[in-house]
Amino acid sequence: MINPARSLSLPPSSYPKLTQFKTQLRIIVRRGKKTFLIFLIIAACNSRKGVVSDQSRPMSRHEPSSGQSTSRKAVKFMTAGTIGAALLVWSGLTLTGTVIAVVVATAVIVMFSPILVPAAIAVFSVISGIVFSSGRCLAAVMVLLWIYNYVSGKHPPGADKWIMLEGGG
Repeated sequence: MINPARSLSLPPSSYPKLTQFKTQLRIIVRRGKKTFLIFLIIAACNSRKGVVSDQSRPMSRHEPSSGQSTSRKAVKFMTAGTIGAALLVWSGLTLTGTVIAVVVATAVIVMFSPILVPAAIAVFSVISGIVFSSGRCLAAVMVLLWIYNYVSGKHPPGADKWIMLEGGG
């Protein structure tokens, strides 16, 4: 097994901290995903505050000049890798669930198509008939309303043309 502390070239003073971090990580992974994600967020916040890193010792010439300690970079790398892996697993589960749902829905639609297609045609016919008859009813009410207004002398729109057609104008 590869020792992550040596593969990341961490100083020997950070080995106990890294081992303690790995132990806490294993314990929390066993508890559940929500606790694990909360722990990762806390670990990332603590690494920014310098709780996990070893910033008390002076930087040597062999360390990177970016201003971050190596253990802090290791914590960031482990946190990003773990979150990335969790999101990758989550997206894989989502894709798997979607494929299963499409397969099941396709089978249900194919099985019920002899019932669904005539039912859809019937529903479409009923709805279009209701819309058509409602439109004709509305038109008839509007014509009756116009005639009522014309007879009662309220001069509805278009009455001038009607008067000319009657021969009164």
